[in-house]
Amino acid sequence: MKFRLALAALALSAMSHATLINASFETPAQPQGNYTQSGIDGWTTDGSSAGVWHLPANSFFEANAPDGLQIGYSNGNFVAQQASDELEVGTTTLSVMGGRRTDSFAGSFFLRLWAGGTVASGDIIGGTLLGESYYGYTAYNPSTFSLITVEYTAAANDPLLGQLLTVQFAKAVGSQMNWDDVRLVTPNPVPEPISIFVLGAGAVALSRKRKV
Repeated sequence: MKFRLALAALALSAMSHATLINASFETPAQPQGNYTQSGIDGWTTDGSSAGVWHLPANSFFEANAPDGLQIGYSNGNFVAQQASDELEVGTTTLSVMGGRRTDSFAGSFFLRLWAGGTVASGDIIGGTLLGESYYGYTAYNPSTFSLITVEYTAAANDPLLGQLLTVQFAKAVGSQMNWDDVRLVTPNPVPEPISIFVLGAGAVALSRKRKV
């Protein structure tokens, strides 16, 4: 029974999130306190200084990263990534851990979920905005991260069904956006190959157990 419950939990965890590249900003790996400036793997930026940052980083950011070792940042106005997942019937949830650095370089931003369109320099061309959530850094303590979320529920007759989903960060005020652990949860995510393997192995194990 314990094996069966553990298998179910593992399969559910592996199948719960849509596919985003470098959603925890762990590549390229940097030494503690160091950062990159030439963009973010998997993400499209507007050409301004943006990259990954290994925390903690002296007095600029004294906290650890919420997920892994690194966070993403941008001094520009837009950062975006179009997922391979489409809008489906049901509720799609987008979340991120927004961060506030300790100095006056901190900034506020909008977390936005789009359907359709194309990504160009971090901006969305021809898409439909499904929803947004505001991270206002003045509402949070320095060197902290806080969860913000966006949800969109699509009915069976939603005209946007089948369009690709896009995650976007848009600067509101201040100098720098900081975030980590981006999660896009769709109603019916496709199992990753490891999930399929685990499920198959579990089925075989349970079958053998019954025969004994």
